[in-house]
Amino acid sequence: MSLKDLTDIFEYASNQRVAQAGGFLCCQTKQAVLKFIRQLATSQSWVLEERKKAKVIGNLCLYETVNSQAAPNREKRLLGYALNPSFQNQGYMTEAVAGIVDWAANQGIKRVDAIVSWNNLASQRVLEKNGFEIQGIFKAPWGSNLVIQKFIAFYKAI
Repeated sequence: MSLKDLTDIFEYASNQRVAQAGGFLCCQTKQAVLKFIRQLATSQSWVLEERKKAKVIGNLCLYETVNSQAAPNREKRLLGYALNPSFQNQGYMTEAVAGIVDWAANQGIKRVDAIVSWNNLASQRVLEKNGFEIQGIFKAPWGSNLVIQKFIAFYKAI
């Protein structure tokens, strides 16, 4: 990873709206971005690069889940992603999610879940375009101030 990559990630990870939708703390400094990157490294994670500009524009993660006995569930992952607002609604994340789901299927993963905010319509569209189905709707505390928000749980059997 280069200093330019760090700057690119800071560009979207410092955006409060992106951080809240992505489920991570907003990065106010480059040091906070380094911590964010280290946290991503603990999961199966990828950066999304815009090829023509050689610019990191987002990231995707597949988080390990646990079963009812709190043991790792090797056949199921939770998908998370974040995208620079300048590149939203252009198909980048739809294409990236398709690639990650294909990769997961080749690894023996049988199901991918995702949770999105009720009002994050763009993220809902990304999942729907990739064949995810709604599993349910729920409310939970979210963000640094733990405000109760409404979410949609999606899943895709692969």
